[in-house]
Order: sequence, then C-alpha cells, then structure tokens
Amino acid sequence: MALQYIFIKEDLSEEVFALLEQRIELKRMGRNGLSLWEILVLGVVRLTLDANYDRLDHIANYDSLVRELLGVKDEFGKEKKQYSLTSLKENIRYIDEFFLIEINELIVKAGHSLLKKKMGPKLKQK
Repeated sequence: MALQYIFIKEDLSEEVFALLEQRIELKRMGRNGLSLWEILVLGVVRLTLDANYDRLDHIANYDSLVRELLGVKDEFGKEKKQYSLTSLKENIRYIDEFFLIEINELIVKAGHSLLKKKMGPKLKQK
C-alpha cells in the first residue's frame, strides 16, 4: 500500500526519488536497465522478504504481481523484460533498512497531513 501511495502522490514521490537520487548516482551505476522505481520496489521486496539475490531474481522475473507493481507488462507473443542477477546485485544494494526508515518517515508525515485535513476542527478540539 505504501508503494502505491508513493506512486500516486506526486509530491511524496518527488521526495522519495530525491532521497533515492542522493543515495544512487545514476551515472556511476554499474548496469543500465533499472529505473529508480524498479530499484525502490525490488529493494523493498528483498528487505521485506529477507530474500537473497537469487530469490529476488526469480521474483523479479516470474512473479506476476511484483512485475505488475514494477510496471512491466508481459504480453503474449512479445519478449518480456528480464532482470539479470548482476544488474539486481549492483543496483538493489543501495536500498537498505536505514533507507527504508527514511522513506517510512516521509510516508508517516504524509499520512499525518492527510489526517489533519480529514479531521480538521475535530482534531484541534482535543
């Protein structure tokens, strides 16, 4: 849900991608082919499942729900996008639990602002 919220809320996604760009210098990345969104999603999947890179490789290439979240469409008759193990290792390593804590703080802050807007005067009375 948090990833969907990041994707939908433009101001929050800008903040998250700014953090990602600070951590990941795109010019120095080892391999092409992974966008910041793909790095974020696959990093979250790896840390959430405590998966090693071999398992992440399988998930990235064969799990249809994760591929849908990545924005990769597997259409019949067309060659589907494949993620190489080397590319995953070189790019996903930038996402660690400390980085996810930073992102979580941004999401919580955005959630609090939503609650303030929704509750309005009710929140101020207490």
